[in-house]
Amino acid sequence: MIAGSVKWIFQSQSADPPLGEVQNSLATLSWVYQLNEDEIEDIESAIRIAKRSGLSLRELTADHFQLSALAPTIRKWMRDLNHGRGFVLVRGFPAEKYSKEDAALGYWAIG
Repeated sequence: MIAGSVKWIFQSQSADPPLGEVQNSLATLSWVYQLNEDEIEDIESAIRIAKRSGLSLRELTADHFQLSALAPTIRKWMRDLNHGRGFVLVRGFPAEKYSKEDAALGYWAIG
């Protein structure tokens, strides 16, 4: 039950904010992670290694991938996932330049 005087004001967003403003806002959120070039190269290397291995996606484990640039960040994500907020948004993987199968290998490599 609400007691006392209450005033609620609705402010409608008649237009979407500029894209740059949205991107700046997202960049400041601690749950959003932007991959850098070295980390993307790690993932691309993992895709090549996975394809050369001849193993199916389900047969591949973390031991098959050497993610030297990305490994410390993945460990932090795991802490956040298991003991923190429970989610992370990873941005910057250029999935559109890969086949569905290769993109799946890249996502599989990072967990």
